[in-house]
Amino acid sequence: MNPSKSHIFKRPAFLVCVIMVFFIAFFWVFYSFEKSTESKKHLLKQEQLLTNIQKELSDSFQDTLQDLKTKAIQIGLSDIKDLSIKQPFLAWAELGFQKSHIKINRYVQSKDWKDAIFSAYFDSFISRLQQKKLHQGAVEVFRLKQDVHSTVELLSFCFFLKNSGYLVIVDPVSVFPFFRQYKSERASLIGLDGLVLAHSQPSYVGSSLAKSSLFQKGILQALQNLKKQGKGEFYSLDQNLVFSVFNQIDNFPLVLVIEVLLSSSYKKTQFQKTWIIFFLLIMIGFLLTYVFVKRLFSLNKPKVNLEPTKVPTIKILGHSKSILESAMADFHVVTEHRQSELLVKEDQRVNLFEKEATGLKDIVRITKRMTEVAADFTKSPCLFFYYREEIQAAILKWDAGFQDGHSPAAMSFPVKTDMIIAMNEAAQRGEIFSLTQYSPLANILLAKTGVAHFEAWPLTSYGPLGKMSGKLRLVGVLVVLQAGVDSVLHREALIRMLRTTGLIYENMLLSS
Repeated sequence: MNPSKSHIFKRPAFLVCVIMVFFIAFFWVFYSFEKSTESKKHLLKQEQLLTNIQKELSDSFQDTLQDLKTKAIQIGLSDIKDLSIKQPFLAWAELGFQKSHIKINRYVQSKDWKDAIFSAYFDSFISRLQQKKLHQGAVEVFRLKQDVHSTVELLSFCFFLKNSGYLVIVDPVSVFPFFRQYKSERASLIGLDGLVLAHSQPSYVGSSLAKSSLFQKGILQALQNLKKQGKGEFYSLDQNLVFSVFNQIDNFPLVLVIEVLLSSSYKKTQFQKTWIIFFLLIMIGFLLTYVFVKRLFSLNKPKVNLEPTKVPTIKILGHSKSILESAMADFHVVTEHRQSELLVKEDQRVNLFEKEATGLKDIVRITKRMTEVAADFTKSPCLFFYYREEIQAAILKWDAGFQDGHSPAAMSFPVKTDMIIAMNEAAQRGEIFSLTQYSPLANILLAKTGVAHFEAWPLTSYGPLGKMSGKLRLVGVLVVLQAGVDSVLHREALIRMLRTTGLIYENMLLSS
């Protein structure tokens, strides 16, 4: 070998290349370090400012909550018949406790409030309250809509005393005016599903943060790790980069968010990317060196022409084919056996549900049990919406299959007349109508849960006249959130449970 070629690393061209690579890398490291230091100082100031605002808002929220409780008690001690404009409540109710039963002793509302809306949600409130261990001084929060077609939601607070309680409904935008006092910083009150309930900029009220990195990588991840507060850089609802500080208020399903926009001059320089560029440049330098060395030594490399060796493979292929066919046959036998076992277990499970449902004799308890069994079948969270004909809307009644603390908040969607007509037309053809493509339901599920692919089936009954009426009545809607293989495999079982529940409800109406 030529000595000049064996000492390639002493060539001037190579030395110049290496020096340039390290010089450029050093410049990038120094520049990025300076920008990172400047950005960190700015973020520390922003963090301290937002932390102070967060404490102010948390204190203001608690003060407002105490003021609402005081005014609710004052109304209870008076004999007023109507809520005036000066009152912060849209509706007020005094609750009475009789053993495990909760009832309304007295009810007062504003002129703009609708009785049908309150009665539609009250049953849901009571059923949830009865599942909780209530004590004196406890406060519970619920969400509801005055208009099922709107995304804007109201809040209901339940204050519990020794042997009684008060339930009030308020508009969070008007009852928490302190959110609007901030201009450069943005303050908001959101639900655990990402819906904006109150905001310093009113145009954001009713929007959803569920798809933003602020909610997905910040709030949701903190709550899943059992942390009630957090901070960091995220992309907010409008896709602007913000520095945000957030915390869950006590044990309420509410999160207080304070954020400030980061200008382009103060965006954080990510020091990790600098190291990536540094090593990338080094790799480019070594790659150029490799190409240079390979080209020099390729002139002395002997050329070898190797021809591939031909090996007869006919017998080997034939033997492999017979083994493959035998294995596939065994696989089909095992698969059919497993499917048969699954069908038997499914049939037994549905029979057990039908037996339980017949014994319950209460449509509320039956639909709850049906939702639980459906979640067990499909390995998916399931929802059941109860249809209220007087307001032409379906309201969330039961949920099952969710992790603790991640059950959805109050939901509802409008039921249009053309949907009822389509459901009856499908029944006349001997089919069960699917609500998978029903846009009001699809929109609310996408906004509240982020789920776009689901299955939904109606629970129907012919009413007290039976099939003689010739017209199906909608009782409720069963939703399987994570539609997939399990929901398809058990679809017949789900439809069978829906029909059984409908028949039991029909017989209950006939016998009453």
